[in-house]
Amino acid sequence: MMKDKINNILSHKSIQSFNYDVCESLFLATELMDFYPIYGSDAQLSSQIKLKKYLDNNGWKTYLDYFTYSDIKNEKYIKKPWRYHDYYNDYKNRDRVNLYAILDSGKPGNTILLNGHIDIDIIDFDVKKNAVFIDEFKLYGRGASDMIVGLCLYTFVGNILKDTNWRGKIIFTSVVDEEIGGNGSIRCSQWLRSHKLVDTSTQCFIGEPSSNKMCTATFGMLPFQLTIYNTVTHMNAQYEPDAIKILYEIINKLEQELKHYKHFNYNIGLINGGVDASLPIPNLTIHGSFTLPHNLLVNEMKLVFNKICNSYKHKLEYNDLQIDPYLNNNGIKDETEIFRSACDASVFSTFGFPIFIWGPGKLEQAHSKNEYIDFFDIIDFCNVFFPHIEKLMKI
Repeated sequence: MMKDKINNILSHKSIQSFNYDVCESLFLATELMDFYPIYGSDAQLSSQIKLKKYLDNNGWKTYLDYFTYSDIKNEKYIKKPWRYHDYYNDYKNRDRVNLYAILDSGKPGNTILLNGHIDIDIIDFDVKKNAVFIDEFKLYGRGASDMIVGLCLYTFVGNILKDTNWRGKIIFTSVVDEEIGGNGSIRCSQWLRSHKLVDTSTQCFIGEPSSNKMCTATFGMLPFQLTIYNTVTHMNAQYEPDAIKILYEIINKLEQELKHYKHFNYNIGLINGGVDASLPIPNLTIHGSFTLPHNLLVNEMKLVFNKICNSYKHKLEYNDLQIDPYLNNNGIKDETEIFRSACDASVFSTFGFPIFIWGPGKLEQAHSKNEYIDFFDIIDFCNVFFPHIEKLMKI
């Protein structure tokens, strides 16, 4: 029934000039979404196996890569998820699995890397099922926009090149753990290096929801925990700034220091402190996160924030979920070429090849309870992305 609904939409009279039969790829996406491949369930393995069978049937050479934290613990950018949520306390002992696939023309030409993640972010740890359905021209379900549909549409590249005179090699990677820092892509990078499959001439595409824009830059992310210490006296005899006022001072200094960074942003998600409504807060602890624009690296941000906080009695910590922004060597021509989130681009940047964030769907639809992707966005993406890949592989 789901496949029939997808077919009916793709053949609807309101959809014109669409020549790609992506019904099977989209149906595959709904099956994977229905598995609900979140961390801590067997659904991630089931999803990778399902995806592997689909690729096998379409002529790809596939590899399931089982690994654990011990296999990657010494790598650059490694993340320790248990440090930022107790839900991941078993991470070091849990088996992980990536899927890789290769389509080789047997003729010299370009190599492209198509990367996506199979894991869906968790916004409610008590929810264990995914409601997947179509309503009018929208596909609903967690992972629709971020990024199961984009992942499955990447597999269709093999279909458009089949029976054509294409050249080069296509590498497809479906990784885990992107939503908790990128360890799956770190393991993928190990595999790519050990098999000597990529070099600086490779072009990498990451199928995040970019509103069908080929983005050449991303934001970064730096979570922090700041405790401000203060001596408490009677509320009417408090001559030194209390912890709340100190926090205001820190924020004002931070905004002033970074005012020239257009996309710098911060969020304070948790605030703890205080013992009595009639007393100033003695010790104020805040948990927050900085959004880093493409030209402000994690270490640069730390220097700025550390310097500001050092004027006060405090304790400042950064957890492991630190992600540098990324800027392609081609630079950016306008604002539309900036992907307004962190992703695994910084992991793959160590290879030195150009990376493009390009996928269907919109970022504002991701990480939401009623996540969806519009079929018209899917069609617009296919009509631009697939011809671009065809051109790359026929040079």
